[in-house]
Amino acid sequence: MKGKGRILFVIICFFGFMTNTFAACDYETQVRLATEASNVNVTYEIEREIINANTGQIAPEATDEDVNIDSDYIYQNIIYITIMNITENIYVELIGNDGSSQSIYFNETNEGTLELDGGTGENIITYTVNIRSNDSNCTSDILRTFEFVTPKWNPYSGLMACEGVKEYYCEPYVTYEINMTEGEVLDRASQAKKEETTTPQEEEKKDWWTEWLENNSWFIPTVIGVIVLAGVATTVIIIKRRRSKVI
Repeated sequence: MKGKGRILFVIICFFGFMTNTFAACDYETQVRLATEASNVNVTYEIEREIINANTGQIAPEATDEDVNIDSDYIYQNIIYITIMNITENIYVELIGNDGSSQSIYFNETNEGTLELDGGTGENIITYTVNIRSNDSNCTSDILRTFEFVTPKWNPYSGLMACEGVKEYYCEPYVTYEINMTEGEVLDRASQAKKEETTTPQEEEKKDWWTEWLENNSWFIPTVIGVIVLAGVATTVIIIKRRRSKVI
């Protein structure tokens, strides 16, 4: 009996512990955590920085005047990832398909916002964003998950043929692979420029003529009437001439 009593006591204590644990993570707390998780936002911005070509590091002391052929400073576009609205009750897992992984807590942020270096855009990176509970009364199950993509630099955008062309294959940064050769991009960009220079002129003429006709509704009936009268007059003249020749 003593053995059975001890087992029963352990079972009662275990369920008592579990009850207290889950009771602490009540419905109200779960709703609060879900709301905080829904407010988390991730964005990116591309900024041009001046870096030291020797070290590859940003050079805050350099200005635009320092960037020249003879200096060690060059321009470099950098993708900055910003995560916003992190709270003390939640934390963010940022897992990239490039093998990167990072957990971000509130104490690492500036009032809930953290800016990360997303690289120079050599590859398209898809991040899985997991938002987990950091509340001691609740488990760290995923409260929300979504994907976030950063773009890569499109080398074709630097072609002279792409200047002024707004087609996808000429965009500076893209989130998809451009399955085209440089020659194909040159051909399509050149064709797009031709269409941009000819089509607006044709449309302008067409629009002007259409608008004029709409504002001068008398024109078409008048022209038709003139053509009919001219035809009648011509017929009468021809008949009279034939009669005069017979007489």
